[in-house]
Amino acid sequence: MRFEDTPNLFGYGAGSGTYGDFECQMCSTIYNEGEDEKGTYDGDSIGWTTFAGMQICKHCFGKIEKEVLHRMSDILPWYKRILAARKEHLEEAQLLVDDIDDEIDA
Repeated sequence: MRFEDTPNLFGYGAGSGTYGDFECQMCSTIYNEGEDEKGTYDGDSIGWTTFAGMQICKHCFGKIEKEVLHRMSDILPWYKRILAARKEHLEEAQLLVDDIDDEIDA
C-alpha cells in the first residue's frame, strides 16, 4: 500500500525538533550542517514533521497546511474511500477467521 492510499499522507502529528543535520525535502534547505570537533552540533533547534513520506521543516508545514485546508472538499471523499476499503478488507478477514473457527469447532 502506498502512502497516498493512507492517512499517513498527512504526517504523524505535531512534529519533532532536532539540533542535528536536517534537510527539508520540500524546499531543500539544509539546517545545522556538520558536526563540530566533539561530534556535536551547536545549531538551532529545527522543528520538523513528516508529510507524504517526506521530512519537512516547520516553515514549509504552514504552506502545506493551507493547501490541505483549501482542498478539504477533495480530501474527505478520498479518505472515505480509504475507510470503506479498509472496512471491506476487515470484513473479509473476519469471515476467513470465522470459517477457520467453525472448522476447528466442527
